[in-house]
Amino acid sequence: MLLRVAPPAGNVVTATLWVDAAASPVHAVELALQVSGATVDAVAITLDSQASGWIEAANVDADGRVRVAVAGAQPFAGGALAVLRFTLQQPADSLTLTPIMAALDEAPVAVQVEDPPSAVQRSLYLPILQR
Repeated sequence: MLLRVAPPAGNVVTATLWVDAAASPVHAVELALQVSGATVDAVAITLDSQASGWIEAANVDADGRVRVAVAGAQPFAGGALAVLRFTLQQPADSLTLTPIMAALDEAPVAVQVEDPPSAVQRSLYLPILQR
């Protein structure tokens, strides 16, 4: 499972949840995250069209834990399952999402979190050729 986080935009941070279900189709996904760097007010889930008919739920605990669950009768074959939209109390420069638990069909799996690229400016120097 992969969670690809986009850079914050004001008080909203989005993350795309990718599932590799090549070995066997998936009917349920659970994910628990610890959030640091900002306080999350709410989490909205937008499911991919491959997961039409699936149900979703998200809870935000006072201690910064976020729990997400999605499930459906029709199997998910793999790919981008959902976009998670974290609404923050205040705009933040960064947000750290640390996986606590993840499961596919109730079987524990590892989660890789890809943070957004840093905002470090890079320079490219090209030689000037004169005749």
